[in-house]
Amino acid sequence: MKKGAIILIFLIFLTVILDVDPIISAIDCTPSWNCTSWSPCYNNLQIKRCIDLNLCGSDLNRPIERQTCGSDCIPNWECTQYTPEKCDKTLLQKRTCSDSNSCNTLQGKPEEAKSCQFSEDYSWIFTFIVAIVVIFIIGAIWILIKRFKRKV
Repeated sequence: MKKGAIILIFLIFLTVILDVDPIISAIDCTPSWNCTSWSPCYNNLQIKRCIDLNLCGSDLNRPIERQTCGSDCIPNWECTQYTPEKCDKTLLQKRTCSDSNSCNTLQGKPEEAKSCQFSEDYSWIFTFIVAIVVIFIIGAIWILIKRFKRKV
């Protein structure tokens, strides 16, 4: 029996040490939280996952893992210039717009493509008409001068 009692005491001793050891290590342990990035906003909720790299088994100073989003986020759209600057009326001008606030919404997003702003240049017609009028005026003056010289 002495042998059985010694084994029993040894088992009790190991049980006490094994039960006390995690408590002692948890008291001395400082969590080191490592978190993923926030998920995209879905149904006004974003989540991230955090794990304790030290495996302390405690939630001490655990970062928040859920937050509301969407309704409070106001997009700030920043767009590049349309390219090409000049183009044929059958083409599209394009640009890129992004939200500097990263609201993950398309609300209020400006158009990123539009038909080319094309206008026909008819200024040559105006120049042509002015040139004809000037020629008629010069011709009329020339005719008047010739008639005036004949009378004198």
